[in-house]
Amino acid sequence: MFVSSDRSSDAQMGYMKETDMKWYTLELGSQEGNALKQQFGIRGIPALIIVSPDGEIITKNGRGDVSSNASGAIKAWTKSS
Repeated sequence: MFVSSDRSSDAQMGYMKETDMKWYTLELGSQEGNALKQQFGIRGIPALIIVSPDGEIITKNGRGDVSSNASGAIKAWTKSS
């Protein structure tokens, strides 16, 4: 799920189009998006939080995992869930 921290809805939509985003997104500034940012302690962007199907946090360092081990990140997350 993508929770935007863009400066405007137009900027969010532009980014989504530019990156050919095909996953669920929340409207910029939505109550749900703000609640998720607070729940997961998001302070900066980009942030990639990996959550198990039962809602447990697998890692708050998803971006670092992908950057350091792109081919093994999903395997590692799957083993953790």
